[in-house]
Amino acid sequence: MLAVPGIVGLQLGGAADEDVNPSTDTDHALQRVFAASSGGHGQAAAAAFLVFVLLYVPCLATVATFGREFGRRWAALSVTLSLVVAWLAAVGVFQIGRAIAAWF
Repeated sequence: MLAVPGIVGLQLGGAADEDVNPSTDTDHALQRVFAASSGGHGQAAAAAFLVFVLLYVPCLATVATFGREFGRRWAALSVTLSLVVAWLAAVGVFQIGRAIAAWF
């Protein structure tokens, strides 16, 4: 339950939670990768990643069905717009997170 907050670097549980759900090497590796790739703003990068994953193209079957119903051009436009919106939202979340971190 506390895996996602642990990945982004938030410690929400007490010592009892750590005994039940210990941090793994994968958690630490993800924290290091997000921190290194974002210039030290790992939490903002992780939040931006989560937003991007929530907003990008849902699945290939959906795109294929959309293409069959409305045509390939509309399907391509849908995929492109979905990726652009997801990227813009992720950049916005990252920049806001970076600004908040600099403010505190």
